[in-house]
Amino acid sequence: MSDDPAVELGRRVTNALRIKREQLGISQNELAQRCNMSRTGLRAIELGINSPTFVSLCLICTALGVSLGEIVAEMEKQS
Repeated sequence: MSDDPAVELGRRVTNALRIKREQLGISQNELAQRCNMSRTGLRAIELGINSPTFVSLCLICTALGVSLGEIVAEMEKQS
């Protein structure tokens, strides 16, 4: 766990996205195609290397068929 709240929040967001993708049985490649982004870009987001922009976060949620609220709920499970 990081001492930096922003880093910790970013980690929780990206973990929640990855968990939801895996629960739905969607590959990184398939999700990246649905979001019109590269698989390496999506992978970097899931690994916490890059933080998603708000627009990217919305695109990913839409492609997963979930709301931002569902991702926030998943994040809260991690705290």
